[in-house]
Amino acid sequence: MTNIEKKEKFQNLLAKNTGKEESYYTCLEEMDDLKTNYNDYMTTAPIDVETELKGLPGADYDLCEAFLTMILREDHLVMEHLKEDIVMVKSSPLWNV
Repeated sequence: MTNIEKKEKFQNLLAKNTGKEESYYTCLEEMDDLKTNYNDYMTTAPIDVETELKGLPGADYDLCEAFLTMILREDHLVMEHLKEDIVMVKSSPLWNV
C-alpha cells in the first residue's frame, strides 16, 4: 500500500467518525503499520502517554505509527483523550506524505 493510499484510508476512517477504537486498530493492521512493539519506541517506563506525545511534532512516520498504536492499546486512556490525540496525529508527518 502506498503512502497516498494509507493517507486516504485514514482520512476515510476519520470522515466516518465512528469513534470505535477497533476501527483504527483494524486500519493499522490492514496497512501493515500496527507497531506491536511500540514499547521499543517509547522513552518512558511505564509509558507516560502525555510525555511521549510531546515528541509528536518531530516524529517520523514509524514513530507516528507507534504513537497511534500506543494510544489504541493503552487501556487507561478514555475516548476523549483518543479524540484529542488523533487531532494531534493529523497535524504530524503522518499527514504530510
